[in-house]
Amino acid sequence: MAKVDLDAVLDASFEAVEKNGGHWPGPDLFCLPKVESADELTWLSETINQQLGRSNLLRNRPNLGLVAMIESCTAVIQLPVICQKATCLSIPLVGVVFGSDDYCVTLGVERSPTNVELSHPRQFVPVVAKAFGLAAIDMVDIDFKDNAKLKANCALGAQFGFNGKQTIHPAQLPVVNQAFAPSQSREEWANALLKAAKAHHSTGQAVGAHAFTFRGRMIDRPTLRQAEHIVNLTKLVNLRAQAQ
Repeated sequence: MAKVDLDAVLDASFEAVEKNGGHWPGPDLFCLPKVESADELTWLSETINQQLGRSNLLRNRPNLGLVAMIESCTAVIQLPVICQKATCLSIPLVGVVFGSDDYCVTLGVERSPTNVELSHPRQFVPVVAKAFGLAAIDMVDIDFKDNAKLKANCALGAQFGFNGKQTIHPAQLPVVNQAFAPSQSREEWANALLKAAKAHHSTGQAVGAHAFTFRGRMIDRPTLRQAEHIVNLTKLVNLRAQAQ
């Protein structure tokens, strides 16, 4: 069934290529559900590559990526191996999505209101993803009318290291986008810190290994990297908002 679905998507894309003067119209990402080994992603990468190679219409090869849905106990355990192998594919793995409900089925438990049974994979998945430079997307919240619960789950997911969250209803989008984008206060802090760091280093006032004091706290390189990440993420969020 996966081959049939993939062929349908690619056939439609190649038809659009001809209409768009040889330019790839998308999709840019291909998400594969229920991944439990790198072999499945290898198949997807090779199949797409074969289709691209048969086309004489493309002016330039599109920059494509794969996303793996991690939805079982086996997938969680195998995730480091999956990431290690799949990031080297010609169409590489660029992100992973944690699927909580199917994971609970393989664990043999029901998903509880507190999500306590999901604590381990929700911390493990983003750690592995970040170790390989991948994006990590958190589980879905099926109670789409409970914005308070959604907001709390988003905050926890962001603290675990997820870059975003699955949604099942348009009403969830504002809450999720706000939770995973830097707040105005964090953006102000990051910009002010980087400005202070530049001033300290230029005047030679930094102490130790480029450490200095800012707003009552000792600042070193890891904190500066956090500030740089916040600034870069804010720029990306603003660019996407302008493009919509």
